[in-house]
Amino acid sequence: MNKLQNGKITALYERLSNDDERKTESLSIAHQKQMLESYAQRNGFHNIRHFFDDGITGTSFNRPGLNAMLEEIKAGNVATVIIKDQSRIGRDVVEVGLLKRTFDEYNVRFIAAEDGLDTAKGFDIMSLMRDVFNEFYECVQQGTTKFIITISLQAPTPTYPPHPHQNSHTKQSLYRSHHEQGFYQSAD
Repeated sequence: MNKLQNGKITALYERLSNDDERKTESLSIAHQKQMLESYAQRNGFHNIRHFFDDGITGTSFNRPGLNAMLEEIKAGNVATVIIKDQSRIGRDVVEVGLLKRTFDEYNVRFIAAEDGLDTAKGFDIMSLMRDVFNEFYECVQQGTTKFIITISLQAPTPTYPPHPHQNSHTKQSLYRSHHEQGFYQSAD
């Protein structure tokens, strides 16, 4: 299935932007590792090594795990990079494009398992579209959060008029008002 890697690393990269407050790695990182190991095994990739960033946003490209992987790539030690989906590598179209260019420069095969992206199969226009959607998703998330916080801070404490049936005085007043306006007719 996979060409001989000449002893080079198959880099499995995992990232999660929010940790789940565990002292060890998050459940999502553990799940991503398991999924990528299974994918690598099924597809004949060997000499795997994990690089991961737990609790770091995809809009930042200064990540310890990503930087360590890039050092190995630039040293010529990596044959293939496999990720779960393209959003794991990052959520900035320009930066992700630069990473893909780096992979190409160093003859590193790039696979996004769930997206069906494999650079060994050639250019995939949908790859670029996914990068745009991933960045858009981040912008929407940030915009929504900022909007909700802004509205919450600006909104006055709501006050509501009493319900007509809360007390007999209010109920009698409402009845008198309606009766005076002719809503109720007496049967005289």
